[in-house]
Amino acid sequence: MRIYFILLLILTYFAQAQEVLPPSDGGFTKSMGQPQIYKPYIGFSLGHSYPAVDDKLIAQFRLGVYRDLMNPMYSVLGISAEGYIGSLRTNEDFGFRAMIEMPALRLAGGLDYNYEVERLDFILRITAAVRRGGIFGRGTDLRLEWLPARGNTYNLGIGIPIFQPNRGKTRPKRDYVRLTAPKPPQIPKVPGIPALEEALNNIRESARWINRLTTPYYDYAGADPFAAIADSMKALKKHLNSRNINFPNGRNSEAEVRFFHQELERAFSMAILGESLVMGESVNEGREVAAQARNIILERILYPYNRLLGQKKNSDSILEFAKTARGKMARWMTQSDVIPPERIDAVRYVFQEIIAIIEENRAYSAKIWKDSRLVWLPLQYALLPEQHDSQQELDKIIEGATGQRFTEGNKIWYIINEEFQYEVARQIHAARDYHILWIHDIDAFDAGGDPDTLTFLQIKDSYFQAMIDRIREYDDTGKLPVFMIFLDQFFYQANKTRTWMRLLEKPLTYSLKLSDKSMEQALTEKLTELRRAINRSKLLQAEIQEYGEEWLHNLIKVHVNITNPADISFWSRGILPILGTPDLISRDHRKISFYDVSEEDPYQGVMMIGGMGIGEHYAGPTWDDRGILVQGPAALDLKYAARQLLLDQGFEEQEIPYPLQIRSKASDYARAVQDTIRVWSKKGFTLAKVKQLHNQTGYHPKMVSVANAVMYSLMPRRTFQIIPDSLWDSDFWLAILLGNSLRGGWISIQAPALENAPSAGFPQMSRTQELLARHVVIQEILSEEIEAAGGMFRATLYNPDEDVADFAGQLKEFKHRFESDKNLQELFPFHPSIYRMLDSMIQVLSEQQIAYLSSDAVVRKPKLHAKINLFASLDVVRDLLIMPEFASVFKSYILQRVAQATEYGEVGNVREKAEKFLQVARDWVIKYRDNTPQEDLEKLVFYFKVGTMNQNYRSKVFDGEAVVLISGVYSIYGLMDMIFRIGLTTPIEDLETLEKHLPQYGGTKRAIGRWIRTTL
Repeated sequence: MRIYFILLLILTYFAQAQEVLPPSDGGFTKSMGQPQIYKPYIGFSLGHSYPAVDDKLIAQFRLGVYRDLMNPMYSVLGISAEGYIGSLRTNEDFGFRAMIEMPALRLAGGLDYNYEVERLDFILRITAAVRRGGIFGRGTDLRLEWLPARGNTYNLGIGIPIFQPNRGKTRPKRDYVRLTAPKPPQIPKVPGIPALEEALNNIRESARWINRLTTPYYDYAGADPFAAIADSMKALKKHLNSRNINFPNGRNSEAEVRFFHQELERAFSMAILGESLVMGESVNEGREVAAQARNIILERILYPYNRLLGQKKNSDSILEFAKTARGKMARWMTQSDVIPPERIDAVRYVFQEIIAIIEENRAYSAKIWKDSRLVWLPLQYALLPEQHDSQQELDKIIEGATGQRFTEGNKIWYIINEEFQYEVARQIHAARDYHILWIHDIDAFDAGGDPDTLTFLQIKDSYFQAMIDRIREYDDTGKLPVFMIFLDQFFYQANKTRTWMRLLEKPLTYSLKLSDKSMEQALTEKLTELRRAINRSKLLQAEIQEYGEEWLHNLIKVHVNITNPADISFWSRGILPILGTPDLISRDHRKISFYDVSEEDPYQGVMMIGGMGIGEHYAGPTWDDRGILVQGPAALDLKYAARQLLLDQGFEEQEIPYPLQIRSKASDYARAVQDTIRVWSKKGFTLAKVKQLHNQTGYHPKMVSVANAVMYSLMPRRTFQIIPDSLWDSDFWLAILLGNSLRGGWISIQAPALENAPSAGFPQMSRTQELLARHVVIQEILSEEIEAAGGMFRATLYNPDEDVADFAGQLKEFKHRFESDKNLQELFPFHPSIYRMLDSMIQVLSEQQIAYLSSDAVVRKPKLHAKINLFASLDVVRDLLIMPEFASVFKSYILQRVAQATEYGEVGNVREKAEKFLQVARDWVIKYRDNTPQEDLEKLVFYFKVGTMNQNYRSKVFDGEAVVLISGVYSIYGLMDMIFRIGLTTPIEDLETLEKHLPQYGGTKRAIGRWIRTTL
């Protein structure tokens, strides 16, 4: 009988059967639900007992349960209790155990009481999953137990989680990308051409410096930033100023790139001719072969390898990609008539050596950055400066590097601060097929410990009221939307969201108890109204009789998916190389809301990505954040991203909820886009060109990181990059931006002062302070070289005192800083009329009545949280700002901001003002265009990026992140916002200024910040 019970448990655990149908056809929607508090398991073991007189064989079956005592995402401490039954040699054996467990250390200890020997003894257990996801999958683990006082008894067994359907399924089976390093056939050196090896050596030397200048490493430890990095920066300075016959003006970045490609063309020319050429000389055939080689290297090596940025690699090498590249090049050489047949091996030799040089530099980067996740191969190995100095060229490169295309014909609206809360509510009410809230935070309680008012209102007036409204229409429509929430368990635990999620999952049965009785009463009344609507629907009542009550409860709910749940069966050596750590550090940091996006109609549904969550924390007078609404074909990728998330969490294809299943696009999908573009063009609007990108959580691909690296490293000379962030902790991003400034880029980094940081813990702020202090040193040592290249490397601190909707106060501060800062005036030469406009607006807005959705529990300064980047041609920006029309454009922008802060419920007014702003901005840009030569217009570069990604390490390599990248004129949104924000910052000219607003931390805190920087 006992064996049948065991088999039943196993079969129940492994059994799966589910068919996905539309809810209207009686289908059920699968969801992950919430993580269990009590986690049951079974187990089997074999062992030996060693009493004084005899050896005894032990076989046991166990049934137990585990519970965490702290946040499960830390896996620091828990308790378990289990009973066991089996045999002790020929006798029956049974007992029970109670244990204290430390899963992150793989240890447990406790007491074992055995009824056969009537003893209570200490037991020690070591647990190991052995393989990611479990020794046999499904979270199973290997357990070694020792009872020293019971004759050194030991047991070796298997633990099997039961009734935990997500265990062992929510992370990838490998924590790295598996690369191979095949040994290609070696082409022997080409004899008789002495200058060929000289050219290859020149290529090798320039390739080395192109790599170093693209991501110049500087993050050496030390309390004194000058002592820490001065030697490395002076060495860089010396190289940049070194001159010889090949570099008469110094070895600056552009000169290095041009010399690399010049020598590349010379090497291929000599291989074709079979004779030496002097420096700088090449032939047409050699240049054609070099162009083909560059294209193959770009497409077959640089793109696919760099696409792995942020992912750990085993057997890290480009050789797997080089194999395909060599084959592609061999085919082209054989089929083309450019190379004489007898010279093909010589050309192959040169191509082989170029690949070897790139591999040498990959190895160098892996060594200097000490992490394969941070290796970026310069795209300059395949691109000349003139091949990435226009919008069209950069669009194509970004598409090639990420493998994802921009889409035309999108409508966008900029979302600021509290407007995010209203947009979520609007989308929930607008949904007819489905709505997904894919969120970072849903706050259960406010700072005072009371139920969070905004979360309460979203549940009561958004979710439940939308359900009621749709049920009342059900007899006519026959359709109810599927509501889904994706919420990472780390934030779910931190915000104590379980109570609210239970209510959303079981609105028809759950009895809610709140400390705020008025809230409890309001929810009770709303749920009574919901049940009444169900009872009054004739169609629903008829279908309940056919499909059953279980179907109804699956239909009338929010499908909660607590993603990336704590699962100790996944271990990685990515942080502690030898011992490893539980795979619990990765979090889904995305903040997304979207509804009804489908393949049927490109303009059905709307998506929103931003930096806000649900709760009072994200509203009020101090939260400074941004988001973006997109309606159009670019939104469709979000449906696929949501689907991919569920697959990554262990869903099978047939378990994906019906609204997220992939369908063919409607036959008129493309025509609908083109028709919409034409209609809006007649109104004077150009619809946006948009690309959506995601870093998937954990060890999955990181396309936002890839796009960042492309743009930070390739933006052309005199392109302005303004990059504010609340967590400026990444030495890699700062290095690649420094590399851009050495090529003539204008870089402006904005970090929060200590009092303006939303996350002000000492580890992250110590890292920010450390990096910014090194930035000051870099400015001092390399300022001449950066200026000589035509660049700028500027860091500022966001430190306003005025509340986020106190526009009169902010405009006063903005005006004061621009009038008193000559560097700002030179950087942004406003038309004089702007100051008269500001005086007028300050007077008008000083009477403004500001009402926030919530108030802060404590008095604090505004908190910088916006994750936005602006990329714009500096000369174009300056030309636009000096035009008298700029005052009207800036005024329209301010009025739009005021509308978003005061007309929350009026979606029409807010969108109308946004479109009015775009109309004013359009006229401004058209006038500039009409008075600018075509060759200058072709070099215009304009991008704006809005999303969730921080400038820290974990966003780059661990966390789920999402951004919307806008290409072209719609980036004007970002230009206005960034100019306004610059007026609220203080430039860091010296260490004294930095110390005033962001003091240096003590040695221990600084050391801790550096040690755990990969997790910040």
